[in-house]
Amino acid sequence: MNKLINNWPHKWFGMWKEYGEGYETCPSVKEFVDADLVSTYSLNDIEKYLLNSQELAATSSYPDAFTGEIMFGSDTYITDGVWLWLNNLPYYIKKYNVAIPKSFLEHIKNNNYIPVEEWTGDFQSLDFP
Repeated sequence: MNKLINNWPHKWFGMWKEYGEGYETCPSVKEFVDADLVSTYSLNDIEKYLLNSQELAATSSYPDAFTGEIMFGSDTYITDGVWLWLNNLPYYIKKYNVAIPKSFLEHIKNNNYIPVEEWTGDFQSLDFP
């Protein structure tokens, strides 16, 4: 298994260096492709969690990190109060078998796949890339 998947040091995920300027220090999405691991996921539960937790802020659309094509009209940062990700993360998991860090997956499972829909914490307290 990929070392980054097992030992991801951040509480954010899904921001890729392929997005261009401002993301140069982020990892490549290609470092997280692991079809065998993704095949063990409860995809519907993970997708529900990732898409239905608290939306924080919309941003301009990012290109598909594999093809360069624009995917959505805009992307949204989402949090559960601990982790931060973009709303396009389920797309990468389902279409490209992008595995999420082990600690993030365990966090989602420990929440019983129940999204955090109304987080009222401090936006600046979150870990950002």
